[in-house]
Amino acid sequence: MKKYQLTLVIVFIVYFLNNSYTQTIISQGAYGGEHSEASVKALKISATKTILAGISNSHLSGTHQSTGYGFDDYWVVCLENGNVLWERAYGGNDYDYLNDVALLSDGSVLLAGYSYSDSSGIKTENSRGESDLWLVKIDTSGTVLWERTIGGDSYDMPEKIIELTDQSILVICSSSSSISGEKTLARKSSSALAADAWTVKIDPSTGGILDQFLFGSESSDYTADVILEEEKLIFALSTMAGITGDKTIDNIGGSDFWIVEYDMNSKQILNQQVYGGVDDEDISNIVKVDDEYILIGMSRSGVSGDKSTMNYGETDIWLVKIDQSFNIIDQASFGGIEDDITTSSDVVFRSLNHQIIIAAGSNSPSGNGGTKTSPNYGEFDGYVLGINAETLEQRWDISLGGTEHEQAVSVIIEEDNDISILCSTNSSESGNKTVPLIGETDYWFVQLGNTTGVEDLNFDLEKVLVYPNPSRGYIYIQNAKLNSNYSVFDVTGQLIQQGIISSNNQEVELQTSTVGILFIQLENTAGGFQTLKLVRD
Repeated sequence: MKKYQLTLVIVFIVYFLNNSYTQTIISQGAYGGEHSEASVKALKISATKTILAGISNSHLSGTHQSTGYGFDDYWVVCLENGNVLWERAYGGNDYDYLNDVALLSDGSVLLAGYSYSDSSGIKTENSRGESDLWLVKIDTSGTVLWERTIGGDSYDMPEKIIELTDQSILVICSSSSSISGEKTLARKSSSALAADAWTVKIDPSTGGILDQFLFGSESSDYTADVILEEEKLIFALSTMAGITGDKTIDNIGGSDFWIVEYDMNSKQILNQQVYGGVDDEDISNIVKVDDEYILIGMSRSGVSGDKSTMNYGETDIWLVKIDQSFNIIDQASFGGIEDDITTSSDVVFRSLNHQIIIAAGSNSPSGNGGTKTSPNYGEFDGYVLGINAETLEQRWDISLGGTEHEQAVSVIIEEDNDISILCSTNSSESGNKTVPLIGETDYWFVQLGNTTGVEDLNFDLEKVLVYPNPSRGYIYIQNAKLNSNYSVFDVTGQLIQQGIISSNNQEVELQTSTVGILFIQLENTAGGFQTLKLVRD
């Protein structure tokens, strides 16, 4: 048996690989009817019940056994311990698109979307313009408590629901309507299609309007996310505007992140800043961690403007950490050689290990100089990342998909601190999807295990070595923990072999003659993981 000596060739231990943890799927389920469902959000409403909400045009088929109303409806599925407890569609006779869902302090659930329907189905009011804000309040059994249409003469689309301490509700919208219908504030742009940030404050018992406020520019400003800070709101928008309207800072590239601090009492902008490179940046989320904000979006720019990190592919996930004065503290890019996107994404902060969890999408393969360590399964995969909120280092990632198209859209932190991910899927059983496709596109709900990545479970990343690399058939694993497991996978995620580390310089004969890239997963007995890349000659 030929043995290799450790040479001056440095073992392939790249930062992102050393700081990654391979994840496992512990359960999954698909939900839908004979046609198309598009997932929007998963929401925990009790210790045992979870709502999956989105859009559907199915009717009395598959797990969609409720009546459908129009071309597209809101569709809500309630799971109890993984089983369907109830499901129901809400809509009129046209297109109704859900955008956000919130559990309110009175125990009810508010659905916010936009509607093209006139009075029909369960909708009791006619459309005001092209599309209107349509709110539906339901109880936890799915019964409608009230529904309300709000809008003007053009396009009004809700983006975010926020409940205030007095139980009144803010619905943050993108609006291109003039003064008309329920909208009493003039748009900032002379263009009939340019969108402003329009916020409507409503009565939780009736849906009646209590107040409204608006800001914007001459161009379209699309609100992606909002954080409530006492009497202030921190808006995260994508903008293409120069210095116009309420925007006092010029754009850097084609589209930039625009962060706005807005005082609800004075109805004035207190602070604002833009971030971007010479190409396009689109923001999707903002989270507050300690006294800092982390902006999450996607970038097509290289190093330019405010962007100091290189792009790995066509589109990367870009994180920017800022202080409360909106000064940049740090930033990082994540992705592979193709497209890694945060369109329709969701982000949560998990305090257990100070991580932010990002639900996104990717068609990048692993490796090739990027930060992506999980394989690509199909045309497009759901892509989930765990990022250290302090250092902006990637701790783990996982691709979720079959041979077709998936997108991860929502994240839930479960009671045991495991993570559940809601995706849209149109793949049959393939990749790491083990449940059949019901219709054209389904909801796909996936629970992950081993995602904690708790720091004291880490390997000593400076000392774990796998050599020689490239290898002709034998490798040595040095300084891994004794009695821990190792697994070898090919680039498709297919398991090749497994074993147990029984010595400080474990010899492993690779059980494949195929030339190419392999991944070695090392498992800590306490549950932590590390993945290393190896080339088989």
